[in-house]
Amino acid sequence: MMQELKFSFLILNYRNIEETIKCVESIQKAEYKNSTIVIVDNGSADGSYERICELYSGAKDIHIIKSEINLGFSGGNNLGYAFVREKIKPDFLIVTNNDVFFPQVDMPKRIQETYENTGFYVLGPDIYVRKSHEHQSPIMLTLPTREDVEKELQMYEFYLEHPDKWVTRRKIQTIKNRVCQSNDFLKYIYSKIKGKKSIDYSQKYVNCCVQGACIIVSRKFIEAEEKMFTPEPFLYCEELLLFKKCVDKHYLTVYDPSIQIWHEDSSTMKKINSNALEKAKFTLKHHVAARKLVLQVYRGNK
Repeated sequence: MMQELKFSFLILNYRNIEETIKCVESIQKAEYKNSTIVIVDNGSADGSYERICELYSGAKDIHIIKSEINLGFSGGNNLGYAFVREKIKPDFLIVTNNDVFFPQVDMPKRIQETYENTGFYVLGPDIYVRKSHEHQSPIMLTLPTREDVEKELQMYEFYLEHPDKWVTRRKIQTIKNRVCQSNDFLKYIYSKIKGKKSIDYSQKYVNCCVQGACIIVSRKFIEAEEKMFTPEPFLYCEELLLFKKCVDKHYLTVYDPSIQIWHEDSSTMKKINSNALEKAKFTLKHHVAARKLVLQVYRGNK
């Protein structure tokens, strides 16, 4: 019989309380006999914090943290991570977007089995977007070069000056992703054209970059790292910086498709800003800032 281990969930809420409630409900349906949920309201200032307290303040296994300001993805998660690390000390921490749903009631058993087989520091599940039939994790199988990041920065800087072109590009990308995800041959051809290795999402990988909508870390990571994400971009590249840290420190990262979660994908961003052009201006600014931060890390200046 497997030893009963302690699991914690860390959920970041920003002006999207409806998704947070659904996320909590899906966790509560799973077979977690020894678990806690930590909800961080990331400066929503829209009544979200008060609503969360109204719903969950009486639950002994749910902890609520309020940030007076929006700390961004990394900062908000690090606030909750510090609480988990100091007060809860779990065996496994699942850091998840609030627009994520957990369909597997036996997910704790699956996580424990993967850990027993690998001893991972960081684990990425299969992150599946039901609407677009897209698998989002892992993002990449090898660490990008500095030149790769510089090219990305140049691209985002161009689109920051031409956000209307970015809106058009994203529409085309969405169509392309849906077509390729539904056809393995087309996905293979597209990967060949782009010069990238096609990722088989049904296969296990080690030492890869897992997607940030849901990242599971073991006690080994929690004991070794004071923060979940360092440095702290406001948005974007958190997974890349985590991957580089794991490569540099020889922390084992694992992608295991037997563990699956469903992702609504950008539901918070859509709710905050439904105007495509204004959303593009907002996101592109942070894409540029994040790549500049990554380059500082690559150059050893951060």
